[in-house]
Amino acid sequence: MKKKIIASGVLVVLMAVAVALYFIIPAYEPEEFEFVPLHMYDFLPERFTADVVGFAIEREDFEIDFVLNEDEIWETTGVFVNVNQMAINTTVRDFINPIINHRIEIDNLAETAQYGLYPPVSTVSVTFADGGIEVVHVGYRTPDNAFYYVRVEGIDDEVLLMRRAAGSRAYFGYNEFVARGMREMDPSFLFSFQLVREGHEQIWVMPNIMRPIPHGFHRHMAGLVGLIMYEPVEWRDIVPNEFIERVFNPITDIRLERLVDITLDNLADFGLDEPWIEIAFEEVHQGYEEGHAWGIFDNHRWTLIIGNPTDDSHEHFYAVYGGIPHVFTVSARDLNPVLALDYFWIINRFVSIINIWQVYDITIEGRDRSHFFEINTDYARGPAEHHFRPTVDGVNVQDNAFRWFYQLVAGLTFEILTEPHLPQGEPDLVIEFTTDDEWENGPIIRNEFFVYDPNFYSVIQENSARGRQEYSRLLVSRRDIDSLWRYLDRLIAGELDIAR
Repeated sequence: MKKKIIASGVLVVLMAVAVALYFIIPAYEPEEFEFVPLHMYDFLPERFTADVVGFAIEREDFEIDFVLNEDEIWETTGVFVNVNQMAINTTVRDFINPIINHRIEIDNLAETAQYGLYPPVSTVSVTFADGGIEVVHVGYRTPDNAFYYVRVEGIDDEVLLMRRAAGSRAYFGYNEFVARGMREMDPSFLFSFQLVREGHEQIWVMPNIMRPIPHGFHRHMAGLVGLIMYEPVEWRDIVPNEFIERVFNPITDIRLERLVDITLDNLADFGLDEPWIEIAFEEVHQGYEEGHAWGIFDNHRWTLIIGNPTDDSHEHFYAVYGGIPHVFTVSARDLNPVLALDYFWIINRFVSIINIWQVYDITIEGRDRSHFFEINTDYARGPAEHHFRPTVDGVNVQDNAFRWFYQLVAGLTFEILTEPHLPQGEPDLVIEFTTDDEWENGPIIRNEFFVYDPNFYSVIQENSARGRQEYSRLLVSRRDIDSLWRYLDRLIAGELDIAR
């Protein structure tokens, strides 16, 4: 009980002391700024952003000058930088029409040393179309990090407080002003695409521009992407949607990150003299000019080169893009879709995708047998309700049965992508098509199937229009070839009775 009374007494004494101190010692009150929104044009009368033709930033270790060219595009003088137009326009606006939240009166310029203004940490010069130049000095940040101290040259009796977002632009460097995004490209204008990994494995995409071009070149390009070449002997039609989804979109989503060198003088230091990956796009735009029946074409080629990793983590790599003479970094995250690119998923995997209406005759040869299929050409064109009069070795076969069997022949597909190899020995199977391309005799397409192993065949294709193609990486299943032979025997024997 006695201890409780003593504790209560101590508590009362402490409360009394606290109350006394509250009334005796005045509370600390920070300096109050009078936040009266003002604009810089209160100090730069009759100056407007639209009149600006030059802008410069100068610091002890950095200097950059921008000029507005006749096309109203910002360019740099001295060291070339591909200018981020939005960044420079925003910076000009912030320094011509900023909101000033406070003024600090001074007696002489020496007093501004405490604000980083004597000498200034950074100086911004703005040039106007009439030849006038206004200069704004930018110093330190305020203790609360909300503002920068600034002084307008010619006004010697006050320091202003500029909001941090605007004032920080006086500390921008090349990284903030250089355009880092890759060019936005529309796949409908794509003319060619090339991927080179460590000096090999090339892929090209080239539309068949010899065909008629309906309603403008870009529509033709979007709907009819042409051929793919790999390593560089294999040509295959590609699947346009798969190409855009798996290849084009991921590559054009790669973003340039940090600027690390504003010159290209030391490419070897970044592994860019013998690059790890090169990606190139060529786009074509059609125009029209009197006297040119097919119009005129404007081609542009854009290349992204990837060099060494920036460190042992392999999370970022050095890169050079297009005509921008700077070295940037790109992230491994953006590159992963490129590194995982497998052209097997974007090609048309049919060995010979030929519409039955385009075929005059077919020859199928094995090691010890040969069969000749002829289609009555009077019926080889026209709507689907017309029937063929097919023959096998001169003997008529059922129309629907032949159509069903033809789907097996034309439906042979590549199933596996393997290491490059050259077919050896004599072919086990040869399938040759004589085709019709609607205007005149079309190409003769000859497919030779070679034993690769007990389960697969490799293929060499002779196309009279394209030449010889060795599919040294693509394999056809033996299961499909065996099935073709079984149904061929049934067709010849009249056992393949397909209902009409």
